[in-house]
Amino acid sequence: MNKYMRSRNYQYQTVALMYYSRAVEEVKQEVVRLQLDQTLPEISLITAVIYLYIYDLWGEDTLVDPRKHVAGAMKLLNLRSGGGSSQLSMSRALDRVTAESVVYQAFLLSMRRPFTPYFPVDVQFMDRAESILNSERLMAAIHVDSSPVLGIPLSLYRFILDIIHFRNWTEQPSDALLARLRTEMEYWEAFVLTGSTTSHSLSTDGGFSTDMIILYVLATSLLLDWITESSTSGLSTNALQPPDVIDIMRGNVGLIPWQLSHGLKILRRPNTSTAWSHGFLGPWPILIFGYAVTAEEDIALLRTLLREIVYRLGYGEVQRILDELEEIWGARKCDLI
Repeated sequence: MNKYMRSRNYQYQTVALMYYSRAVEEVKQEVVRLQLDQTLPEISLITAVIYLYIYDLWGEDTLVDPRKHVAGAMKLLNLRSGGGSSQLSMSRALDRVTAESVVYQAFLLSMRRPFTPYFPVDVQFMDRAESILNSERLMAAIHVDSSPVLGIPLSLYRFILDIIHFRNWTEQPSDALLARLRTEMEYWEAFVLTGSTTSHSLSTDGGFSTDMIILYVLATSLLLDWITESSTSGLSTNALQPPDVIDIMRGNVGLIPWQLSHGLKILRRPNTSTAWSHGFLGPWPILIFGYAVTAEEDIALLRTLLREIVYRLGYGEVQRILDELEEIWGARKCDLI
């Protein structure tokens, strides 16, 4: 699928679809066998399911839905990493990469549409994932400070999910819960404002990895501000939907949120486009910033970055993010006419 997205040669698309269809059938057969034999899933099966949802995400088809494959991978990971002797089967570097891949995609699916109940990730899975990734066996299999797939601290992913859960899945959001989120947000914001990792138990290599954490924190802070505003102003649960997310900031007309201003400065640094276009973590902060930008020069910056990622990686999900933002930007421009 990657070759098709980059070359537009339909021969590659046909071949990819053939292998995808075959893999779906073989995965189904293996799952049935596991149920009959009551055995643990092999890493190879989880890897096969990972490739199924990668196929869905990589293509440009807007009708594909990777959620069922990601949910299946989560269940298989839970089975393989369950209690007892099965813990012994999660001890290699490949096991950690596989586990991180499933956790990463589960988080990103939940974060992908922050104002819509799209993909719930329950607390039990997050607890299990943290237990897996922090286990002594997997820590010994790979450098303790290394996170080959996640790219940012697991605790930050969990915090983002807490915010999205508060927005989309909490039946009666309480002021106390919102206050707790604000308190934890201050903890992460201090990392951005002080530029220090010493008080946050964060291990970063500086440069790009530090910038990535900062951009995620800034995007998260901006998202929480919007959710806080909607919660305290009594807006309905459907009121905070793109492209109207900027409307709740009308009390600060003419002022750019500090998170957006700080984030755009990072994205304008020399060589930023080259660095970001070779990775998969950047689109989420750009998506959140894209909801907030109104100036043409800022829109052009984000558009260029997303186009560069699509060009370099041929990643269909990034194209869908760009299409969503283009629709929002276009609608706002029409409102101003």
